[in-house]
Amino acid sequence: MVSSYKTTGSMLLVSSVTTAICFFSNIFSALVSISDFGSYMGVVVVLNYIHVMTILPSAIIVYEVHVKPFQQRMWDAFGSKSNGEGEELEETNTHDVVDADLGIAETGVTITSLSQFEEVRQDNGR
Repeated sequence: MVSSYKTTGSMLLVSSVTTAICFFSNIFSALVSISDFGSYMGVVVVLNYIHVMTILPSAIIVYEVHVKPFQQRMWDAFGSKSNGEGEELEETNTHDVVDADLGIAETGVTITSLSQFEEVRQDNGR
């Protein structure tokens, strides 16, 4: 997370500031609707930058620490597939895994998490 902020934080700031300035420049329009739109969108862009830099990382951490383990427990408890007679059914859903950047294409691989995708990527030697 820290490295993401170091590499993209300044770029995000520059793009947000320039976009906000462009929208705020519409305040000087003679048309009231354009002026209102410019001021509204300028504020939205500034607030979005603040949100992305503060609230979003916190939400990601809360998801990873609290929500994701809870979801996994629920899948473990209620997610087993049975035919109603107590017999487990085999997993039949498969997905094609494609990583266009690395040229990986696996057919018939079931991926349920990012870590499994990384395992497929490593198994292919990439």
